[in-house]
Amino acid sequence: MGSAESHGTAVLWFGQSTIVLATGGMLMAQPRWFKFYRSLKRAAWFPPNWVFGVVWVLLYYLFATSAYLAFHRLGSNSTAVYWGGLVLYELLLLALAIWPFIFFHLQWIRLALVELLLSTALAIGATVLAFFLSAVAGGLLVPLPLWLLVACAMNTYVVMANDVEGTGVAVPMSEMRAGGDGV
Repeated sequence: MGSAESHGTAVLWFGQSTIVLATGGMLMAQPRWFKFYRSLKRAAWFPPNWVFGVVWVLLYYLFATSAYLAFHRLGSNSTAVYWGGLVLYELLLLALAIWPFIFFHLQWIRLALVELLLSTALAIGATVLAFFLSAVAGGLLVPLPLWLLVACAMNTYVVMANDVEGTGVAVPMSEMRAGGDGV
């Protein structure tokens, strides 16, 4: 398993899984998700909706490039670090893929915040590992935990402004107005 060929296969697999997850995430977006998001109370400092697509495409590209550089640099002598790092990166990819489902589909905004905090911790761990392996690989990952910290702030605001019943499920503004609560 320590051969250059197995490392190349793992890097190729990682790149493919990154592309699949990023593409799947974009295709998974449903019109009702956009309706739900537009119905939420959001702060004036939230970026315009188009920014999210641009940022995530860029972040996934940087993530895949960082992974390639970091794992390619390891070589065949660091099998435990290599496979441990690969597992960390894959767990991060999985965590990033789960958040939209929890937030938009299930509309469990508190659980989405907890999951986002986990994603941020994984991103920080992956960034530290990448810096350990290659300064360039680490530098390419820095925007990911920074963006996730911004996302945590946005998700926290959404919870505070929309979870009026304390259930962890968002109550859209339209329902608050109809019921006479909130706004």
